[in-house]
Amino acid sequence: MSAPEQIARFAHWHYGFVLEGQHTRPERGDWQEIRAAQCVEPAVDALGGTLAGKRVLDLGCNAGFFALKAIEAGADFVLGIEGRQMHIDQAELVFDAYDVDPERYRFVFSSWPRTSATARPACCRRSRRRTRR
Repeated sequence: MSAPEQIARFAHWHYGFVLEGQHTRPERGDWQEIRAAQCVEPAVDALGGTLAGKRVLDLGCNAGFFALKAIEAGADFVLGIEGRQMHIDQAELVFDAYDVDPERYRFVFSSWPRTSATARPACCRRSRRRTRR
């Protein structure tokens, strides 16, 4: 299947990637690179400029943008957890297109975010109380 056909399999791409010269979201511009510069690069810098020897957990990984940034920064392994199968499929397509060794990553579907608030651990529940000003 060609890159345009693979990209078209999905109704929506939140992050833009270039797969065999084809952009998944050309209209989005470079906003995600700005986020990477604000989030990923400072974290990598704080860890000595590399993620070599590190294992990274990406919760809510979507199509794997930040997981890919971790791999590019030298992470030994990335585990991405996502609540939408479509995004797991996108992440696997992206990592395959970018020739990332399958031994260095795994994407897992988890429906935990979709469970009721009372089924979640107390530390993860949102308070429904509003504070007065």
